[in-house]
Amino acid sequence: MKKLKNIPHPHDRAFRTAMSDKRVAQDFFTHYLPPAILAKADLRTLQLRKESYISADLQLVMADVLYEVAWKTSASHKADKAFFYVLVEQQTKPDKLMPWRFLDYTCQIIKQHLKEAPHQSLPVVIPLLFFNGSNKYPYTTSLWELFGEHQDIAKTFMFEQFQLIDISQVPDQTIRQHRWSALLEMLMKHITSRHILTYLDQLHDNLHMLVQANADAYILAMLKYTLQQANLESTQAFFDYIKRCLLPEP
Repeated sequence: MKKLKNIPHPHDRAFRTAMSDKRVAQDFFTHYLPPAILAKADLRTLQLRKESYISADLQLVMADVLYEVAWKTSASHKADKAFFYVLVEQQTKPDKLMPWRFLDYTCQIIKQHLKEAPHQSLPVVIPLLFFNGSNKYPYTTSLWELFGEHQDIAKTFMFEQFQLIDISQVPDQTIRQHRWSALLEMLMKHITSRHILTYLDQLHDNLHMLVQANADAYILAMLKYTLQQANLESTQAFFDYIKRCLLPEP
């Protein structure tokens, strides 16, 4: 029998049609999801989502299937759910950056979820890539390995806990030791204080260093910010301070 011609993306169509049958999807996920996920996810609650998260330039080479599922431990809570996101790849040359693309798609799924349920917790999204190339898939499935020799740093500091700089908890004495960034940090910390000039005066040495270093744009931006946002007791006192502290003596 001859193959039917002129059917665009036959693999994609076949995969999507098959996975649209909940019974096929349940069996598929039973065989290919990690045991830890299967232990928590109630596959009886699978619901096919119609949204597409593939960018236009990839639609010619990939099909996507998105299923929503409830966790067994929280079947009574509609907010507590997960998503299984399956891509089928037909590219002649597999995408080396697929873990990065999965991250992008995952963020899009979560973004849509938050539009629908803005006050609920973030859903778990499990990505799966269905590859039926003629040879073994040649690239990493790990996002971290895309960072090469810096993957340990990426794993420790990216996509985990972000680095928090709570300036309200940084002592003024510590800020004054920061030389270049001290002016920025001190103003941001105390901008609402009626005694902002007192805090600025603590940076006398820092300001002189900045003047000598010709950091005029930086200084002017910070002074303009102070004038616009600070709760100054006296604008004239502010200008007097600038003349006294920043302008060269005659």
